[in-house]
Amino acid sequence: MSLVSQPEARFSTTWAVDAAVTSLLVVWPLSAGLAAADAVRVRRTGGALVDALPAPAVVRLLWRRAAAAGAWTAAGLGIAAAGGAVVGAAHGSPPTLAAFTPVAPAVAGSFAVAALGAALGVLLPSWLLPPLLAAGSYAFLAFDVAGAQSLVGLVGATSGVVLGLEVGPVALGARVVALSAAAAAAAVVLAWSATRRPWLLAPLLGVAVLAAGAWALADMDDPYGHWRSDADWPCADVPGAGGLVCVPSDQRRDVEVLAEALSPVSGRLTQLDPARADQDFSATRASRADALLVPLPFGRPVDEPSMADAVAAELAPCLRGDRDLSAREEEDVFAAVVTTAWWLAPGREQDPALLESLGLPDSPPTRAEAQRAYDVITTCR
Repeated sequence: MSLVSQPEARFSTTWAVDAAVTSLLVVWPLSAGLAAADAVRVRRTGGALVDALPAPAVVRLLWRRAAAAGAWTAAGLGIAAAGGAVVGAAHGSPPTLAAFTPVAPAVAGSFAVAALGAALGVLLPSWLLPPLLAAGSYAFLAFDVAGAQSLVGLVGATSGVVLGLEVGPVALGARVVALSAAAAAAAVVLAWSATRRPWLLAPLLGVAVLAAGAWALADMDDPYGHWRSDADWPCADVPGAGGLVCVPSDQRRDVEVLAEALSPVSGRLTQLDPARADQDFSATRASRADALLVPLPFGRPVDEPSMADAVAAELAPCLRGDRDLSAREEEDVFAAVVTTAWWLAPGREQDPALLESLGLPDSPPTRAEAQRAYDVITTCR
């Protein structure tokens, strides 16, 4: 997909870089197949000459040949990430160092994928291997073998809404591939050195595999990547209220716009629940557990009704899967969300068909009706 086909990519450097990294999951199977094809060619044409090489020379040959395929993939990633940063900067999203954190492991993964393909090509020098390897990799993604789809489904480039951008799966995938490549390289070396001195090479390869494994597990405790920590996020006071609204660093241009749109919404929310007089708002879930989530504009207009809809939906924990609801209960809660959102933004226009389907009147709710609806969505009963 084009990096500029979604507003998120044009207005967020972080999103654009993540989209570039995510696109590697489409390229990696091809890279592995190409590296395998090159290794098969060398193995079949070199024959006895390759067999006669000492194990270290085989390893150097393997990595040298695989590096070519990996280099093209890594270069494409660098160009795409740089292009995304330029487009984001042109739309007011300054590049941040954190936005580029997934690039390094993704580059390592690109070379590791190529090495894995080359290793398999040396071990199994058949021309059937390269197409089967590429097709099999895509099949793993398509049929979710071993949860492979989670590497795609949890990242921003395949989602229309980025609310807690998760780049961890891509970085973790790169590390897992690196571990696999290290193991494959170990298998190649041991196969070639069976009649030589495997006892000398085995400890060195064991250390390499253990190091790759430690690297693969390094970031598993941080699944939300570079938008998880909000310690340095720019924040703004919500006018007329006691709370703040905070956005990621690369979205700082929108913090004042969000604050203005939230001002009347926050004021009317306080009328329903005075305890929310100091309610904070956040553009992602990140680490602000007590903040209500509001959508980032990404170049779209920011208005009071959209903020009211987001806040009302956030007030209903059972709509986020915290509790199983029957069809009737879900309809009642949804009607209460619509009523509360209408109270928070009374000047909005409602869809008559929606109101009729929910059994709601076609006039704005009274304070008493809004209070009952608020009680429904916050208690889910």
